[in-house]
Amino acid sequence: MKPIIISTMPRNRDAVLQLLHRSGAQSRQDLVTFTGLRNSTLTSIVRELITSGIIRTTGKRESNKVGKKQDLLEINPELGWVVGAGVQERVMSLIYMDACGQVIDRDLLQFGRNSRLIPDLLKNRIDAWMTRHGPPPGRLLGVGIGMPGVIDTHRNLVLRSTYYQTSDFPLGQMVSDAMNTPATLENDANCATLAESRLGSASSLDSFLLFVINVVERDQDYVVRSFGFSLFLEGKLFRGPHFAVGEINPPIDLDHEPSDVITEEELIELAKLDGQLPKSLDSFVMRISATLSDVVDLMDPQAIILAGNLNIRNTKVITAIETEVNQRIVSLRNRFVSIRPTALMDQGICTGAALASLEKALVGKSLVGPHGANRLSSEK
Repeated sequence: MKPIIISTMPRNRDAVLQLLHRSGAQSRQDLVTFTGLRNSTLTSIVRELITSGIIRTTGKRESNKVGKKQDLLEINPELGWVVGAGVQERVMSLIYMDACGQVIDRDLLQFGRNSRLIPDLLKNRIDAWMTRHGPPPGRLLGVGIGMPGVIDTHRNLVLRSTYYQTSDFPLGQMVSDAMNTPATLENDANCATLAESRLGSASSLDSFLLFVINVVERDQDYVVRSFGFSLFLEGKLFRGPHFAVGEINPPIDLDHEPSDVITEEELIELAKLDGQLPKSLDSFVMRISATLSDVVDLMDPQAIILAGNLNIRNTKVITAIETEVNQRIVSLRNRFVSIRPTALMDQGICTGAALASLEKALVGKSLVGPHGANRLSSEK
């Protein structure tokens, strides 16, 4: 298990909840080790959380050692539930999770380009879902929304979204008012990054880049419309002081001839795990590699996760990009940056939105702050 970086929140109770949320069931000894709290302090916190129904025991840890097996503790799944919404072109993907982070259900909603419809669309869809299935145990703890644009996560505000042609839009507050529950608004790439760090290709990493490649259909082919990235640094999302990390390339003007055109056949090969590497993709591989090598030299990540609506799983293509990137970057002893495909594809945004909403509900404050500052609570 990778080390857990405790947030700046001073309350040890929140540090324990954060650890259980991020890493799943843990023993008391695990909690002592990773939070640095005294045994007596932890015992009091655990007793309080069990009594209040926030956490529960969930069996014992298997061990080959002689002696008493350790009880495991986890977030009580019946505490409540959250909904994560991934707002993408034409569709909104939804995921329902219990308080323990287990998936209850998934849904897909057709959606246009009017962002002001999102609050009512979400409310109506969730109400209809509860009518069909019945509400899960506990209460609705929150709704998370991931969408394209520069998002002020402190004020739940869309500062700027090119695709939805909006600025200074209080979407988070509107969703909160419509649903009568806390809403968590986040950039779509940051949501996907959070999901990959917990459940996907980056679960073993402390620092990585999620690189987004989006294409749009034009005539019989597909055009690379935009690039962007999200930065996960030393265990946390790093947004920058203006929440604009990763906004490196706005949508290109499709009225002009684009430099990157992908045919339907090439699109199929890119998505195949054992696909071929057509000569026609050489220029595409070189452009992606050149962009990635510049970003790597700036940010120095352990790895890059390829995401977006262009599904690149082809091992030969990924290896070609990886080789080219490592040849281009500044050479250092033992330096090697791996290139990995996303593990979550179109479910990454809604999953990350749900996780962010759940984390905020459990600790009373978002743990993925804009500046990436981390320290252990000094209260021991």
